[in-house]
Amino acid sequence: MVAACSLTDCSLMPVTRSQSGDMHKTHNMSQHRVTIPFFVDDLEPIQVRVRRASLDSADTKFRFTKERDERRAVPINPWQLRDRFFLWPLEDWQRFFEISGEWDVGALDNFFSKDDFAEWQRLLRAALVREARDWKTLAHEFDGDKAIFLELPLPIVFEWDGKVPATRIVGQNALTSMIATIQIDKLQGAQFRVCTRHDCKNPPFRLEARHKIYCSPECAHLVAVRKSRERLAGANNGKTRVASKSSPQQVTIGRRRGTEKAR
Repeated sequence: MVAACSLTDCSLMPVTRSQSGDMHKTHNMSQHRVTIPFFVDDLEPIQVRVRRASLDSADTKFRFTKERDERRAVPINPWQLRDRFFLWPLEDWQRFFEISGEWDVGALDNFFSKDDFAEWQRLLRAALVREARDWKTLAHEFDGDKAIFLELPLPIVFEWDGKVPATRIVGQNALTSMIATIQIDKLQGAQFRVCTRHDCKNPPFRLEARHKIYCSPECAHLVAVRKSRERLAGANNGKTRVASKSSPQQVTIGRRRGTEKAR
């Protein structure tokens, strides 16, 4: 199975290449715009598990282990995998690899932990929201060994046997496939934004209009309801304060009248 890279799911992606006989003379540079179909393979994960690195129950480090499993892993679209990764509950992080398979080649020989999983979630979210030219700054906010993955070359294969030449991204593992989706989205000029609703847990949404600040109509409606309730509660509190200030005066007047009648 394959998935086409696009603004929706299928599109032609413009690719610009530059040629120059002398990089110091800009007038000698020429640009050629070529539009070709761009495809990304669905990820077919190998069943893996994470096992505690030592017998010490307090040890938080784990290793990836390949295990034979008669069940066949279900291929998954890299963009869908990315969304599921962003939404995956941290307390259940180990089960993510049951659907994604291998994380990355290096991780099979290295330690992996819950903290690593959480940092990858934050890092890929930040990469999706920020401009690609700012990715270098992420090395100052996150583990530099992780941040460098964002700028690694895509595993691109050119196919010439069809009526129209095509380009294909070959998914190798969960991490490189998800990073490939981010790189491709940036190549297309897509912009993403985090939902303005402070407790929204949805992934950053694709920005189709600059004024859009919520990921969905449901979030926009919920925020509107909350603001309405806050205004109503504030108005009721204001009335209560006014009433409490006037009560002593009314009581005092009543007492005076009662005293006059008694006289």
